[in-house]
Amino acid sequence: MLTIHTAINNNEYHPDVVSAPGETLQEMLDDRGMTQTQFADRLGLTHKTVNEIIKGKAPISHETALALETVLGVPARFWNSFEAAYRESLAREQQNVDIARDLGWLQRIPWKEAASKGYFSEVTSPVDQLREVLRFFGVASPSGYDEVYRKVAVQLRTSASREPNPDALAFWLRMGEVLAAGLPDKLQIEVGDYDARIFERSLWDVRILTREPTPESFIKPLQKACALAGVIVVFVPELTGSAASGAARWLSPTRALIQLSLRYKTNDSLWFSFYHEAAHILKHSKKVTYLDEASHQQTADEIEADRFAQDFLISQRDFSQLIAFGRPAKADVEAFADRIGVHPGIVVGRLHNEKVIPQNWFNDLRQRYVWEFQR
Repeated sequence: MLTIHTAINNNEYHPDVVSAPGETLQEMLDDRGMTQTQFADRLGLTHKTVNEIIKGKAPISHETALALETVLGVPARFWNSFEAAYRESLAREQQNVDIARDLGWLQRIPWKEAASKGYFSEVTSPVDQLREVLRFFGVASPSGYDEVYRKVAVQLRTSASREPNPDALAFWLRMGEVLAAGLPDKLQIEVGDYDARIFERSLWDVRILTREPTPESFIKPLQKACALAGVIVVFVPELTGSAASGAARWLSPTRALIQLSLRYKTNDSLWFSFYHEAAHILKHSKKVTYLDEASHQQTADEIEADRFAQDFLISQRDFSQLIAFGRPAKADVEAFADRIGVHPGIVVGRLHNEKVIPQNWFNDLRQRYVWEFQR
């Protein structure tokens, strides 16, 4: 069972209304029986300026805050903080107005499914929900989302064999970035700079993990081994329409990301996807985001990645020996898997893929996984 926890949970409090500092200032003048003109003379400012400060039309500058401290005995930091909070409140009110115009955007994207799978929190206010989604993507507006994420998702899919939902794909890719950013702290390790030799060695080291029966027993060792080589591995449940089993990309020149969705829910598919994405990291361009699915186009890079994953898990020589006398029996499959050091489900997947045995044979040897979501 694979478990994903809510990645983002913001509990910041923002009051609906923050009064202008000028209101407090006027109360102080009233308590002192001082007119605005008298106060302006003491501050060395014009009456118009003082009046605009009191009405909230003009801001309290740092210089004015120091003058207020001298005249009224109230620390400048009080006025500076008050002024900053008031201006932020005004800006937030205006942002709420602007965001309210974009509420239709929420209807276009699958945010409810993303929230149900722990991508971020679901809140009651539509405006706050829109802000929560924008915060998840790290953009200030829907247009920023379109430019940074949706456009990229659309571009990735223009060469795909079938059309997915680019917004679902954008959510899935972004969640990979979010989890990748938090993984070093979660694993309590320092991610090294990418080293191809260390990474390839780690791929051999983690191959034995294919024999582990549950994700709980192999995910952390897999992530730690790859992180030391500068490659972060994350598991992200797919959203309806994202149509991706895996992705490989570079977060920086020295750090790579492998993202897996567990789309086909069996260990043979999961491990094949992992080694397929690893091939993209090892062998192909750092400037390309590789997005893979069962029906991906057979470009030279994809063919090479498929062959790499296939041979890494089961070499062609070993596989030829297994099928030398035709269809193997279940006991032969289990003995073969033990001998080469992989889970028998991976052998079954290879036999299915190469049509050596019918698709309904030996499926009980394949390990199945499900996602569990924790909010």
